[in-house]
Amino acid sequence: MTENGPDIGRIRAAAEEGNAESQFQLGLRCMKGDGVPQNTAKGVEWIRKSAENGFAEAQYAYALFCDTGKGGVKQDRVKSSHWFLMAAEQGHRDAQQRLAKLCLFAYHQSGDEKMKTWALKYFEAAAGQGDAESKAELEKLAAETKTEADVAELLRKAEEGDAQAQFDLAICCFKGNGIPQNDEEGIKWLHKAAEGGIARACYNLGNLYFEGNGVEENGEEAFRWHMRGAELGDAGSACSIGSCYLFGLCGVKEDKAEGVRWFRKAAEMGDAEAHHLLGVCYTAGWGVEKDEDEAQKWFQKAFDMGYVPLEDESGTSNLGKFIKLAAGIAAAAAAGIAVWYLFIRKG
Repeated sequence: MTENGPDIGRIRAAAEEGNAESQFQLGLRCMKGDGVPQNTAKGVEWIRKSAENGFAEAQYAYALFCDTGKGGVKQDRVKSSHWFLMAAEQGHRDAQQRLAKLCLFAYHQSGDEKMKTWALKYFEAAAGQGDAESKAELEKLAAETKTEADVAELLRKAEEGDAQAQFDLAICCFKGNGIPQNDEEGIKWLHKAAEGGIARACYNLGNLYFEGNGVEENGEEAFRWHMRGAELGDAGSACSIGSCYLFGLCGVKEDKAEGVRWFRKAAEMGDAEAHHLLGVCYTAGWGVEKDEDEAQKWFQKAFDMGYVPLEDESGTSNLGKFIKLAAGIAAAAAAGIAVWYLFIRKG
């Protein structure tokens, strides 16, 4: 322990009065034994208080404790994501980079464009503060952009009946990547790709019919295309089938045990959301016996795979959308699940 009495006295007094920066400084000193007896647990507690009082550096530090399980903190990557987000929103460069990487990984897993938008937002913010790694990631993402020549070649192949080219062209139409954004054209080529046996096209088409996005909402068509996608090996489609059975959606008779069976199948195929939804089922006791330890295991696996709960444009999580559509679900069970939806509430 170093001698620094007057200084530590001022820091402690300010910390006890609720000054967030002083709480963080006191936490660091407790962990180092600088002017006070070394005490990791007390140090972490002061850092947590500072984070709760809005100090960005403390929010990032506490996020790292939650992420790694160090400092005597129980590893909890849902909490760590929350604190990374809080720090990033206050302009903490390292938190912005960390969050951007997580969003980018989730985008590659899910294909959800909002995830890519968030990744770009936080990479740009971190790069603007001089983060070289974020600048490199932005350059890589820019290289993925299609040129008009690229799209012309895709169109040629698509018109010749190449199903993969039809799918790639559909995505370009939806995104406006190398071609003017055109949902109608995107849906046309997506249909052709799905009919041509592209599993991911079946999944995307099923989602469009489920949401009524660009097509008339049709639960039976949604289920049919998701089932076709699952048969072709698409894990996301298998997960969607599980949700239909779990909540009795898309004209399917509710069968929670069957829903869990499909979630397991999707999880075995590598779908991160299916891991998460198995955690939900164990939390609520849907199709399985309630088991909080087992739930936490599945939630952790999902997070380790980069999964974060996704939202639609209205800010409603996918699971929340299912809950709204499903009748007879206990409010208490739904409330118990909400704690797992902490991560991103930004559009």
